[in-house]
Amino acid sequence: MPLLEINDLYVSYALSRDRKVQAVKGVSVAVERGESVGLVGESGCGKSTLASAVMRLVPAGRGVISYNGVNVLGLRGKGLFKFRGKMQMVFQDPYGSLNPRLSVGSALEECLAVHGICSRVERSGRVGELLQTVGLERSHAARYPHEFSGGQRQRIGIARALAVNPEFIIADEPVSALDVSIQAQILNLLKDLQEKKKFSFLFIAHDLAVVRYMCARIYVMYLGAIMETGATDDVYLRPAHPYTRVLLDAVPDIDRALAGRRSKRAALEGEMPSLSAHIGGCPFHPRCPLAKPICRAEVPETKKVAAGHFSRCHFAGEIQSL
Repeated sequence: MPLLEINDLYVSYALSRDRKVQAVKGVSVAVERGESVGLVGESGCGKSTLASAVMRLVPAGRGVISYNGVNVLGLRGKGLFKFRGKMQMVFQDPYGSLNPRLSVGSALEECLAVHGICSRVERSGRVGELLQTVGLERSHAARYPHEFSGGQRQRIGIARALAVNPEFIIADEPVSALDVSIQAQILNLLKDLQEKKKFSFLFIAHDLAVVRYMCARIYVMYLGAIMETGATDDVYLRPAHPYTRVLLDAVPDIDRALAGRRSKRAALEGEMPSLSAHIGGCPFHPRCPLAKPICRAEVPETKKVAAGHFSRCHFAGEIQSL
């Protein structure tokens, strides 16, 4: 049984009294205990909404979110509090996710106190250990968030997530707001921590190269729905959905560029429509280089391409000819 299992989940936002936008549309995701899973897609496709629904930060519509066999959507009071002690989140914005009025030590001690992790006299020592775990100094506990760089603040966010000894961590684009020179350091830190502490890991990003480095399996999301899923190498080497293929082809080919050769790869035309747009048939067909009349008329079913590899495309077996 997966540690986290999401089945046919829908999440919507109210735009007005009579109008809603469906941000997550029938999504199913599973993460095994100790597994690292990636969720990738363009900005605005519903990735962060899905993560927030799992954490019960936004209300879900119909569907089931099961954690260790328990429906998270049915949890209230102490049950919900206990669940949040097992699952933690590292947010995208290292500037907005920390309270500027609390020192780093106070912020971490607050987590320990609320969840009853250790006694009052043990907290300062535990805070020092957490800071060292993420590559900071014990003395940094006395400083405030504005005294740190973006990369250091994200390390503090990671330390805060680790404070309650979680079984599961959701990292929501944890490096997208950081300088490129710092991103690799944070990614290596997260990867090392996941390997050492064996927590399950849902890593959300729009950079496919980053997800390939971090994760064993991957889900590709577009316009609120899962388009393809499989083992990371299978999806990257043998993409079975046109959206996945053009996303991969959008990654710059340095060798080709240095040789002065133009890429013959498929280009992703236009921008992703609004989640409120009404698109018949396959949601990707307005931008798809393989689109046929059936794509505009019928919603494709999810097809098995190989063991553990699935694609939501009418022509899943023909993508390699793109």
